[in-house]
Amino acid sequence: MIWLAMVASLLWLLGCAPAAARVAVHLPISPRPKAPVSSGWRWLRDREVVLLLVLTAANVVLLAFAYASFAFLARERLADIRWAGWTAGAVAGGKIATLPAWEALRGNRWRAMGAGFGLCALGSSLLAINANPALFLLAGAVLGAGAGGINVMSWSLLPQLADRLDARHGEVSARLTASFTAITKAAAGGGALLLALTLPFEASRANIDPRFALVGIAFLMCLAATWTFARYVQVDKMQPAT
Repeated sequence: MIWLAMVASLLWLLGCAPAAARVAVHLPISPRPKAPVSSGWRWLRDREVVLLLVLTAANVVLLAFAYASFAFLARERLADIRWAGWTAGAVAGGKIATLPAWEALRGNRWRAMGAGFGLCALGSSLLAINANPALFLLAGAVLGAGAGGINVMSWSLLPQLADRLDARHGEVSARLTASFTAITKAAAGGGALLLALTLPFEASRANIDPRFALVGIAFLMCLAATWTFARYVQVDKMQPAT
């Protein structure tokens, strides 16, 4: 009986479809404005797109390297592998605790993203020190807070950027989202590869680990890039349209 009812419903829908099409022709529906023809990959020349994709890749590579190193740092510095799991919990706690603050700072997304890079630079600096357990957990929480802010701001930038690109270059928002997602996945693998190339972790026993010092410097460079671009965007908006 169920299959018979499904067949009867399908036949009824097929019979109603032509009648519905004839009625829809006479409805007062305004036509959708025609979107401009897609301009291929020219949208990749947009400075905001390039900066967002590059910073996203740099962020994922650096964070993947830092996260994957927790187990090795816990074993080498603290002689207890359990600290790696506790530090991962501190990362998650930092992300959750600071999420409301990042939501409130979405008015100036680029500056807020720069603040996230600054927190990640601070967390990396703590990891570069020959840390005790308290500093190890604090570094994880600070890294989590910065990473959460970067993720919130980068994803919140996508919709308005996609709308602007669609209006200028045609239907390219799907390509933008696909490129953003592909870069994050590829960069995550790049961070793990970077960690594999720098093992073993003899340098982690030094007073200052040079690798994490370089990671902190890279985060600071990302901070400088975001704040410089934020100032450029603000000045550009203040200029009168011609």
